Amino acid sequence: MQQVMFEAAVSGFVKSVGKDSLLPVPDLNSANKCRPLHLAVKKNPKWFWQSAKYQPTSFKVNQILTKTEEMDVAVNCRTLVEYNKTSHFSVKGSVGSKIMKQVDLDVSGSGMISIKANFGKVNKCEVDIPALMQALDKRFVDFRHDFVQEVQQNPRNVLCVVVGTACTIDPSVLSSEEDLEGNQKASIALGTTANIDEEGAITNQVDKVFDLPPETPLAYNVCEILVKEDGGIDLMYTKDASGGFAKAGANLVEADAPPTAELGFTMKPLLMLDEAKRTAVTSAVLKVMETPADLPVVEELLDAVVDGRKPKPFAEFKSKCSNFPAVLGFFSAFDFKMDASFTDEDKALINSLDALFEGLIELSDEQCLALKECNANFAPAILHMLDQGIAAHPTPLDDPAISILYVKANNPGQDFIETMDFGIQDVGGKKALMAEDNAKTLYAAQQAVYGLWGVL
Repeated sequence: MQQVMFEAAVSGFVKSVGKDSLLPVPDLNSANKCRPLHLAVKKNPKWFWQSAKYQPTSFKVNQILTKTEEMDVAVNCRTLVEYNKTSHFSVKGSVGSKIMKQVDLDVSGSGMISIKANFGKVNKCEVDIPALMQALDKRFVDFRHDFVQEVQQNPRNVLCVVVGTACTIDPSVLSSEEDLEGNQKASIALGTTANIDEEGAITNQVDKVFDLPPETPLAYNVCEILVKEDGGIDLMYTKDASGGFAKAGANLVEADAPPTAELGFTMKPLLMLDEAKRTAVTSAVLKVMETPADLPVVEELLDAVVDGRKPKPFAEFKSKCSNFPAVLGFFSAFDFKMDASFTDEDKALINSLDALFEGLIELSDEQCLALKECNANFAPAILHMLDQGIAAHPTPLDDPAISILYVKANNPGQDFIETMDFGIQDVGGKKALMAEDNAKTLYAAQQAVYGLWGVL
């Protein structure tokens, strides 16, 4: 449970303090891998609108060089912020459902979990980048190193070096409180077990807290590394500079590629299923969406098949699922078997489903749960709104293309559009809907809606 609480707390910290410049430490076990001069692997996305994924490693930069001597590079620390805040999560969301599962509470209705992070003063320790560049001059990457060869196997991988880490200074405390459906409440922390009896009372509580030791890394930032053909190293320290291996080509959909054409091609195997099977698959996906925490677990397995990698063992996969019956129902809907060999037709369908789940995992829990309540009738209007939002065009409220969203108040389609941060503004004397500047989320929603119901 402490892992989930830590994940939630550092996610809230990054959103509050540096969402455009900091990466959250993924878990407590990885915390020490996020200190200055450690290496991280950035995995570039398949779709231009997606966010990259980062994985810290136990290697320091000098360990993958032909000369492995430690580098004398200064690391300077300063106080970044004093942080004591509470974040709130739905019990059906990616964080809340994990906590409820680990403390053995079964909540089928609504509810909220509050996680309070008393980090106190937080330091930012930063590498002297000019000194690091000088230290790396005339030093070379060892292409024979097992880790380097592993990274090179995927052309979307990029080596990065950690150049800044936000750490606590003093011991700090995480705690949580559950406000469940029916006003049931439970204070839950590390080591707690709790059950709700038929009267709604909380029993078997153990009053413990989750203590973090001093100098615990919470977030970090990196510089990408460009590895030249001879193994030489360039640090990509400006925002728009990209690293990688000089001979590797990125497997990306370019930003100027026609999104609808690419999306239509990718989703065709899914949308061309016979009506009964496609309905069954869509229904199964909507069932998985009831627990957003399971979406990245499913996407990871689909992505492994698409990339030709061996999926993780079944027992490990099952242990990660919060609602395994729903996940199993999804895979059964298209006759997926983990130990089977896949035909080209199978792989094309799995690629379509992977693209659908890639869209879903970019949505927030609130957006995902709202989209789950929609159906094919709302799809044309929602896609029209998303297309207008991506183009930064206003959509008049009296536009016939979105009339279904405003036939009555509080319908599912309207609720979903509201979660996408469309606001009403006066444009040319008329009321119109305008999207906030969140093009990536709009593209993700477009991909998800099209994969579920088509009609692009």
